[in-house]
This record gives sequence, C-alpha cells and structure tokens, in this order.
Amino acid sequence: MLPFLLLTAWLQAPPESHPQDALLLVPDGAWCWFADPRALRSGRATWVGWVDSGGDVCVGKREGESWSTATLHPGFEADDHACPALWADAEGRMHVFYSRHNGSGMFERHTLHPGDPSEWTPERVLRLYGERPGRRTTYPNPVAVPSEGRLYLLWRGDDWKPTFSWSEDEGETWVPAQTLVAPAQRDPSNRPYVKVAPHGGTGFHLAFTDGHPRLEEKNSIRYLCYEEGRLRRADGTPLASLEECPVDIARTEVVYDGASPGGRAWVWDVAEDGAGRPVIVFSMLPSESEHHYGYARWNGECWDVHPITPAGGWFPQTPPGKVEPEPHYSGGIVLDHTHPEVVYLSRRVGEHFEIERWETSDGGASWSSRPLTRGSSHDQVRPVYVRNARPGGLTLLWMEVDRYRHYTDYRTGLRAASLERD
Repeated sequence: MLPFLLLTAWLQAPPESHPQDALLLVPDGAWCWFADPRALRSGRATWVGWVDSGGDVCVGKREGESWSTATLHPGFEADDHACPALWADAEGRMHVFYSRHNGSGMFERHTLHPGDPSEWTPERVLRLYGERPGRRTTYPNPVAVPSEGRLYLLWRGDDWKPTFSWSEDEGETWVPAQTLVAPAQRDPSNRPYVKVAPHGGTGFHLAFTDGHPRLEEKNSIRYLCYEEGRLRRADGTPLASLEECPVDIARTEVVYDGASPGGRAWVWDVAEDGAGRPVIVFSMLPSESEHHYGYARWNGECWDVHPITPAGGWFPQTPPGKVEPEPHYSGGIVLDHTHPEVVYLSRRVGEHFEIERWETSDGGASWSSRPLTRGSSHDQVRPVYVRNARPGGLTLLWMEVDRYRHYTDYRTGLRAASLERD
C-alpha cells in the first residue's frame, strides 16, 4: 500500500514549488552579476535595484509587508548591464549608482531623507575623470572603508580595465579615476571582470579574472586585497600603493588556474569568513555546454579550491538555428556573506534551472544540499544574497525567466525569500 500512497502524493503535488515565503517581488526586472550590491539591508528595510525590460532603472524598498518602488531614470537602457548598485550612507540615505553598458558617464541619485524612497535628488553625472564624465563606464561597485572615512567606487573604465576612485564627502566629490589592474602591455581587448566585498571596516577584497572567457582560452581567477593604502596578497604581502596603480595582472595571485583540466573560469562572488579571510565562488567551463561551480577559500596559508557541482550549460534561450552569443552565462552562484560556508546556486535540474542551497563544513571538500525551487515551469537564475541580511527580512532574491534571449532582450521577474539559516 505504501508505494501506491507515495505515487498518489507525487501525482497530487504541485508542479512548481518555491520556498514557503517566496514572492514575486518584481514582475519585470533583471540584473547582470557584476554590479553590487544589488540588494542590501539598511535599518529595518531591504532595498533592491534592477532594470526592467524597457530599460527603466528602478529601486524598491521592502519593510515588513510594505513594498514601495521608485523609477530613477525611465527608458535609460534596455540592457541588464545597466542595473544599479546601492549604498546607504551613515544617515541612512540610499545612494544609487548606474551606468549604461559601456556608456559615457556614471550616474547617481540618492534619497532626500533617510529610509524614504518617495523623494530623490536630481540625477547627476559623477565627475570621476576630472571635468569629463568618462567615455566607457559599466558595472558600479560602491564599497565603504570606514577606517579611512572614504567611499570607494569601482567600475569598468575607459580602457576596459577595472578602475577606481574615492570620495571623502559621501559621494559629493571624487578623486580622479585610476586603473586598478591591467596587463603590462595594456592590451585594449583585455577586460578583467571584478567582484568586490568589504574587508571588515578597513578595506575590501577583489576577486577577478584575466578577462572575458570568450576572449581568454585559459581565463583564471585572481585575488587582491586593499587595506591601509596598499594592495596586498591574501597573506598580507604588499604589492603596490594606490598611487602605483595599475598593478600588472601577472603579479597578482592565481586562485584558480584556467589552464587546469577544469577549463577557463568566470568569477561570480567574493566574501570574507569570520576570520576576515576571503572566500570566492566561480564557474569552471571545460566546454561551452558544460559548466561547473567551484569554491575557493584562503585557509591562512594557501588557497583551498574544490568543485561544488555540475551546473548544466548556458541558460539564455538560444533561438533555433542561431549560435548562442553568450555560452558562458551560467545559472549563477553567490555566497551567503554572513556564513560563506553556505552558497546559493542555480543549476539545470530536468528541463529548467532551479535554485538550491549548498553547504560545506570542511572548507569545500564535501557538500550537502537542498532545493529551494523545484519542478519550475520557468528558469530560476542569478541568485543574489541580500547584504547585511538579518532574521525576519528578505535573504535571497533571484531572476525568474519568461524570456531571456540576450542581455538586451529579456522578460524576467525577481523572486524573493526569507531563509532562516539551518
């Protein structure tokens, strides 16, 4: 009788399942994964930024059961690379940074009053390059360093390289931009991709690639730390001061070698553990149709690097008879920035990509997992962990895909869930 009951229960189960409290927070919203934070907790509220299918740059605030939104720039650019990044200042005003995909200038608006999304300052173009706005800006990443009283902003700059500036007056004025890291020969086609995370209150971690996996056959994952005015290796060895930038990328330490059997890589997230040591997650791409996820942590002496799980192939919906232009777009993986032994990832399960929670208790050598979505009728991709998440608030967001044929042709929503840690 038991097998029959199990079969009956399976037949009667809902075909699609999400976490119990998951909600479709944004019916029309998307993001790329190289602008961050895209979601953060400030006070008692969670703030989220996105770009919709018409190119509107939008921000929302969730507090309790209340949800309010603001459109900061209608029709800005229908491209998920134009998604905004968020930063809350000491008074609780929310600052939003956004740029077009390789656009001329970095834009900023912030709330007039702390915690209030109803009134915003006029849009302005940041003078990051002195008197000119910049010729090619993409991927804003604001990160505060309280010990210096500075707000740093990192982005992909005019020369396609990671670029930075800082402000000592909460974003009102900025020092002239400098390239952060570049090959000695300054190859104009080379474009390292960077992820940024705070290092306590004294600096920030940088995980980055040699370039784009489409252009770099042996694309590796590399690391730098900024602290006390200098860029350092994970063991604290100084490489250069900010004034000496750009750092030759060949001098930076290799976390994962793209020449290994796992194939070329692409970085997805970086965070720090309770001891302030960096943890990095990334995709490994032995072939364009075979993606895997990897996990690396600095153990105090060396980098421990381990596979997590196969991820399936690319997630964009390639039209029949067409060659996929972005075959290295994995479903996505992020770290729990509070407990980076936990990751949230998207991988193909059956017909669709699903969101799962994976956890390690031995530095990545072994993993346990459980699904957060199952039996989905749409792909569930690009998870985002809410920075500064706290119990009782939103923890995780991700994109639910109705259509994604290209980063300029998409119709996706944003789901959100509050996940208590096991």
